This record gives sequence, C-alpha cells and structure tokens, in this order.
Amino acid sequence: MIWAFQALARNRAALAEIRSGNVAAGRAEQAEALHLARDGQDQAAVAVVMDGLAIAAVWTCDDRASAERAAVLLGAAHTIRGAFDHSSLEAPEARDTARQRLGDKAFEAAYRRGRELSHEDAIALAEDCAQSSASA
Repeated sequence: MIWAFQALARNRAALAEIRSGNVAAGRAEQAEALHLARDGQDQAAVAVVMDGLAIAAVWTCDDRASAERAAVLLGAAHTIRGAFDHSSLEAPEARDTARQRLGDKAFEAAYRRGRELSHEDAIALAEDCAQSSASA
C-alpha cells in the first residue's frame, strides 16, 4: 500500500516539475512513479500515473503524435481503472487537449485502441512512454 502512496506523490511531484519547466527531471520522476505503482500492484495508482503521462505528453509537445499517445494512454487508464476519471486533476485536460489537436474521430479511434489493450500491453505502453520520455 505504501508503494501506491509513493507512486501518487511522485506523479504529483513529476507534474509540478514539468509545469515548472524542469521537464527532464519530471519525466524521470514519472518513470519512477510508474515503476512503484506497477511493482506495488496497485491498479488505481497505475491508472493515475498513466493519466499523468498523458497530460505530460500534451504539455510538453504540441504535435499530433503526442496527442495520439495521450489518447491511447487515457484509454488504457480507463480500462485499468474501469472508467474515465472525471475527477482527475489531469485526465479531463489531457482528453480535451488531445481531442482538440486530433479531432473527434481520430481521438476516439486512439482512445479505443487504448481501451482494447490487454493489461500487460497497457503497462508496456506506459513503460515505453515513461522510458522514452525520461530519456528525451
């Protein structure tokens, strides 16, 4: 249980770092948050970190690929959590930004791809996004 709290705290700290302009440190912290959530086997924490990865994608890059990645991550988080988290501090903004950049049809297709991922594939996607972001 403590790993989940640590994962959530690191995710919040990571997003604060990214918003403050320290993108590299924030993304490295997100990678660590994901590892803690995954290793602690707390699916709610995994989904929250995925939401964080999605918002970081649209905060730090304004290209179509980042918006699509955010949509897929949000769909995967939805599947892991069992619902879209409308109360999330990040998910609604990530969804709205990605939808604006992609258009409704492309957003829905990317979100659906995330929803259709197996649990293992969703975790692998998040780890790939966290790792590639941390090393960028």
